[in-house]
Amino acid sequence: MTGGSFPKKIPDCAFVLESSADILIARVCYVFLLWVSVTIFEAAQTVLQ
Repeated sequence: MTGGSFPKKIPDCAFVLESSADILIARVCYVFLLWVSVTIFEAAQTVLQ
């Protein structure tokens, strides 16, 4: 996969995961994105309630 068909908006984390150059950075990036998603989701639920 060259990644040419992917949009430009893909974060650098995706390329780190693809290249597997640094697994630690990839894991930290993944956990951070997951934490941000959960935080936004919980905040949205609080606002809706």
